[in-house]
Amino acid sequence: MYICICKGITEDKIRSAIKHSHSPNTKDILKKLGVGTDCGTCLLHSIDAIIAEIKSKNKSDKTSSFKV
Repeated sequence: MYICICKGITEDKIRSAIKHSHSPNTKDILKKLGVGTDCGTCLLHSIDAIIAEIKSKNKSDKTSSFKV
């Protein structure tokens, strides 16, 4: 599903960014993807999607360094 129409960011792109990110926080992931830099409508949904993905990742990997 598309999260950010302006930048063409999908849930899969968010998951991939989290998986390959060396940055441990949501703000850096959003900035890297460019989410919320145009109209901003997607920002809250994007944050929710990232937080849900990080929590899911943390449940499967208790040693994760990602922070919500």
